[in-house]
Amino acid sequence: MLNTVPGKKLVITVESNEQWHGQSLYSAIVEKCRKGGVAGATVTNCVEGYGSHHVLHTTRLLSLCDNLPVRIEIVETADRLPEVLALLDGMLGKGLAVVYDVVILKESADPA
Repeated sequence: MLNTVPGKKLVITVESNEQWHGQSLYSAIVEKCRKGGVAGATVTNCVEGYGSHHVLHTTRLLSLCDNLPVRIEIVETADRLPEVLALLDGMLGKGLAVVYDVVILKESADPA
């Protein structure tokens, strides 16, 4: 049987070549979440996008495809979101971060 739990999804978009202490920023974020016990984090490569400076990054033009956007999605229960944000404090200088309300579906343990 599925149970529902109120949750939050934090979506962070950064440039793929951004670094954090010698490693890619997106990898550093995922690793920090994993070590911090966050429920889940996923990184997706994007094929096109631009940010606040309106510089287009796209796979359509070879000269512009070296720094594509990367999307990091982090899901956690609503009550733990402040802990997640505290883990990532100081890491999101140029990126965009958005929080969505979600419903997490969890399989309940069989009482048998």
